[in-house]
Amino acid sequence: GSNMQIYKLTLAPKSTWRTPLQSDTIFGHYCWAIAREYGDAELGSFLDSCSAGSPPVVFSSAFPAGFLPFPILPPLHTYQKNELERTYSFEVLKPALKTKWISKDYLLENAGAFSLIKAIRHILDNPGYGPPDIHSRTRMHNSINRMSGTSLQKGGLYSEEEFINVTNDGDKPAPLKFDLYAAISSENDPEIFTELISNVFSDGYGKDASTGHGHFEITGISKEYFPEPDDNITVMSLSD
Repeated sequence: GSNMQIYKLTLAPKSTWRTPLQSDTIFGHYCWAIAREYGDAELGSFLDSCSAGSPPVVFSSAFPAGFLPFPILPPLHTYQKNELERTYSFEVLKPALKTKWISKDYLLENAGAFSLIKAIRHILDNPGYGPPDIHSRTRMHNSINRMSGTSLQKGGLYSEEEFINVTNDGDKPAPLKFDLYAAISSENDPEIFTELISNVFSDGYGKDASTGHGHFEITGISKEYFPEPDDNITVMSLSD
């Protein structure tokens, strides 16, 4: 709403992490941070405001820095696809048609009249377009028998996926960064918000935080402005 100020937070992973950076999970962690710092009564009043339809804070999911999810739109017409196939090779065209991300600047510049064919041409005309891939790996673990403290004999191994904070972009590894957007109501103290959200990410986010996973540093916080839509027929949500 109009009494909300949007902030962009830049997150830099300091470890692997095992829980995707989704808005609902981030919100849950933020609630725990309120309870820890200010007590259950404060959390109760925060949740009451949310239930009443005026949440003090709304989170997006976190996205690769500089990008937003590609809007979900009706597919290209056959004649448009044919036109692209005449100009671009299948190897180049296939990934562009399946792209998950669009540059935030491009999306905001074209938000009033977003054209799927123009966006795909924009991607095709900029080789190497898009954020670096987020890599994950599978780790094998022993299941421990809590009674004896030894590995279980039968089916004692289990696997877990974890996300890695370094990506191979060409030859040289480059650290990933993420943009997280938060809309804060005017009644909310930005300094308290900053303190709480910093605690969420430095204390460890998501699964296995106690064993060193899910540590992120907030390397930047800035005010952000998204244009108000001229009409509300088509909107795009950045939150789960």
